[in-house]
Amino acid sequence: MKKTFIYCLWLLTCWLLSITPIFAQIEFKRVSHHLGDVVESAGEVSVEFEYTNNGFKDTKIIMVQPSCGCTTPDWSKEAIKPTEKGKITVKFAPKGRWGEFSKTITVMTDLNQVFWLKIEGVVVEKKTAKSGNKR
Repeated sequence: MKKTFIYCLWLLTCWLLSITPIFAQIEFKRVSHHLGDVVESAGEVSVEFEYTNNGFKDTKIIMVQPSCGCTTPDWSKEAIKPTEKGKITVKFAPKGRWGEFSKTITVMTDLNQVFWLKIEGVVVEKKTAKSGNKR
């Protein structure tokens, strides 16, 4: 009985490994951005998350859901072919959001891949912001 179970588990593993390459594999260059000090009076901050389809099949990002209303995503609704690149642009509105922030953006593809992207930083007044801010 134990040998049968192990054999079945081995067959299942081999099968799963053999079919994996037929699916699209979206890979993000980065899944988080630390923005440092974000000056409230400067307005929205924009960040891009780049990705590549490293699979063998076209795929499409079907959902991009931010964790709150102060974060707005924008992305291509078209299918991404193998080896092609794409990007998700996320805008963060700092007005009235003093202090540290950490926002999560949930991404889902048409092949049920799920990713969690993250932006974080500190919203500050102009006079306390350090030079060299990432914007």
